Amino acid sequence: MKFGICTGLENAPLLKTMGYDYIEGSLSGIAKLSKEQIKENLRILNDLDFKMDVTNMFFPGEINLAGESTDINKVKDYVYRAFDNAAQFDVNTCVLGSGNARRIPDGFDYDKGYAQVLEAVSAAGEIAQEYAITIAIEPLNSQETNIFTTVSESLEACKKINLKNICVLADLYHMFVEKEDFSILTAAGEKLHHIHFCNPVQRIYPEIGDDYDYSPFVEALKNYQGKISIEARTDNIEKDGIKALEIAKQLFCEK
Repeated sequence: MKFGICTGLENAPLLKTMGYDYIEGSLSGIAKLSKEQIKENLRILNDLDFKMDVTNMFFPGEINLAGESTDINKVKDYVYRAFDNAAQFDVNTCVLGSGNARRIPDGFDYDKGYAQVLEAVSAAGEIAQEYAITIAIEPLNSQETNIFTTVSESLEACKKINLKNICVLADLYHMFVEKEDFSILTAAGEKLHHIHFCNPVQRIYPEIGDDYDYSPFVEALKNYQGKISIEARTDNIEKDGIKALEIAKQLFCEK
């Protein structure tokens, strides 16, 4: 089991000091890096002997996967550019949240929009195969987007796309908001590729003795051996990150 935090690359030295295994960075941010910036960031990570093998924030806001303005060629061009840069960091998992990018516009035919999103994710998955990257669809609650709002729905999308490297992520916060039964995590089997973890009541970093019972979530993940990233709000990443790692190891490494 490995643990990381979703944060900017500038926090990599801090995460290494705190005892985390990796940093989960931003794919859309990596896509914008110049050759010089990539070289400098790689130098920092290599000097630390630290990895950024997972990313989130897949698509930038100016790309729409559904609606009249969607352009599959624009999507593909962006994915190639992003993966070209990500490959230099040895990224192997890209989380596909991007709620605004994948949202089906109000008033647009939902079935048509759904098909457009599947086409875009499928195209991204085929490109990802060239880079040995797995795409993990992140279910976002229905307040943040209107497609793939549950693990169950995201698993159904994986079946429709039918690519080995298109999997799902489970985020405790979004499952909490949607009141999704944790049994779906067991049913997901090998398609469950990544986890986002937090105290879902306030969407903050978890700590021992806080106000949430994590045991049903942990029990549903008893066969999971992948990576777990802390994704939540914090005013002090070092203070809260140390506490979060402590409870994460207690919950998931002693299960």
